[in-house]
Amino acid sequence: MKQDNLLVEDDRSLNRAVSLKLRREGYEVRTAFTLKQACELCRAEMPAFIICDIGLTDGSGLDFCTDLREAGHDIMFLFLTALDTEIDMINGYDKRL
Repeated sequence: MKQDNLLVEDDRSLNRAVSLKLRREGYEVRTAFTLKQACELCRAEMPAFIICDIGLTDGSGLDFCTDLREAGHDIMFLFLTALDTEIDMINGYDKRL
């Protein structure tokens, strides 16, 4: 199995589809539907890679990324979102720190 990963997506159908595809490709994937759940999973074991929606019901995936990076975690992030304006893209790239 490849390293443990985390998918944070509040749309249950999309969460299920993405996690199923990743598992079929041999990845270990934990899933969360809220940032609260994601934080709890990260406290238990920090993933190597996070795929995260930006607009979640309980907050912003961008802020979640910033919080983890400011806490010293060097985690790869992939933002999964329908946002597509230039400013949205700049905000996502800005989270590289």
